Amino acid sequence: FKNLLISTGFSIFQHIVVLIWNQSLPQSLPVPPTVNFRPMTQSDLDAVVAIDHLAFDPLWRISRDSMKCAFLSSAHASVAEIEDTIVGYELSTANHLTAHLTRLAVHPDYKLANIGYSLVRLMLEYFQRFHVNQITVNTQQNNSASIGLYKKLGFALTDDSFPVFRYANSA
Repeated sequence: FKNLLISTGFSIFQHIVVLIWNQSLPQSLPVPPTVNFRPMTQSDLDAVVAIDHLAFDPLWRISRDSMKCAFLSSAHASVAEIEDTIVGYELSTANHLTAHLTRLAVHPDYKLANIGYSLVRLMLEYFQRFHVNQITVNTQQNNSASIGLYKKLGFALTDDSFPVFRYANSA
């Protein structure tokens, strides 16, 4: 399939890497005292999509309909808010044995406030209570900030990676 894509004008744009959690709950880190963490609700979707679009480049943004589907299929979903304004969110899926951090985003103004770290830690703690210890996440190979965050939380890179192709005429 790779050769077919390349022969028809596609090229590898980047790679997605997979990380797996080491099953050790990381320490809590301080967050601003005004941050409140709570379960996500369907009424949060517009604010969550707005955060998503601020946090991700256009290629990686998802629509409101896709966010709604992700939320409805999630096993764990939470938001971080400051003064009733959502500044970050996390969505994860699971089955009986494994979980996957599907989406994580924090408003750019708060990305160094340990909010993303805390959202993931809360998710890890939740799944650990149910003895779900195989938890994965994926990110772009060149996203050093994301990889650094996940490693700080106890995730390690696996040998799995997936190419992302782009058509030569697309921007």
